[in-house]
Amino acid sequence: MNRILVSLVALLLAAPLFAKQPVMPAAATAAPAFSTINGVPLRVNVGADNSYQIFNSNTPSGSLGQIYPTNAAQTADMGWFVRVGTTLYAPRFGEHPGGTATGSLGATTPYFEASLTPTNGAGTSASPYSVTVVANLGQSGLVATKTITYVNGENYFSERFRVRNTGGNTEQVTIFLGSDIYLANSDSGVPFREPTSGSPGGRTCAGVTPEYTILHIPLTPANRYTAVGYSSVWSQIGGGQLDNTVGTGCIDNGAALQWNFEVAPGGSATVLSATSFGAVPPITQFNITDVNPAQV
Repeated sequence: MNRILVSLVALLLAAPLFAKQPVMPAAATAAPAFSTINGVPLRVNVGADNSYQIFNSNTPSGSLGQIYPTNAAQTADMGWFVRVGTTLYAPRFGEHPGGTATGSLGATTPYFEASLTPTNGAGTSASPYSVTVVANLGQSGLVATKTITYVNGENYFSERFRVRNTGGNTEQVTIFLGSDIYLANSDSGVPFREPTSGSPGGRTCAGVTPEYTILHIPLTPANRYTAVGYSSVWSQIGGGQLDNTVGTGCIDNGAALQWNFEVAPGGSATVLSATSFGAVPPITQFNITDVNPAQV
């Protein structure tokens, strides 16, 4: 290979010509409120619209968000979704100040944001940091309550997402957790599924050291999953079902989990999950087959 070709290859690797760009919000758009868990090594921004941004001080640049857009200082392209019938309730990605690349979701309906707590707790195992978000799903009678907890020193945070039916009809509810991941300092990674727990995510491309992984961990067994290109993740969520596929190659990747429930009037559906950044955490090293959180 001659010197000119080597130089061109190096330039292409350093600065891709066709790198995606986020779609920015209208200037007059009001951004969702958020609370920040100032933990170590993870700093987690929790949006009132059920979105996130995460910063990891253990990466070479702790100021880069681990969810795309990486320069989004508030919240970014990760969140919880609930599908009821043909309606997909989703975060207000299009109103995030840092922009979004979630156009493949198609039509969505924003949550009605009811409440967002400040960060509570001391960051210890006895008193974890916690933030709670409550949102109504339009006029459906469904109410989503999410609590995120984090203990200093861990490379993952945990979540409890509950949908309660205050209406008079039994509802078929599909819950998704999905993200466009940014692996340490790169928007490219190899799709990956941790084999013991079945956690989908991504891992740094070949030759990148140290190895770095982002995983969505189904502490409640998931019905379906995907770990593929980011645009496909969003289109699958928008279409109502994940494809149980792990992609190949070094690509601009994302991941998602799916849970299916029937929720009777007065009943609820609850899922437990975690999201990790860096080494694969010990909580993945058991076979998650039957976890049934209290439906209260």
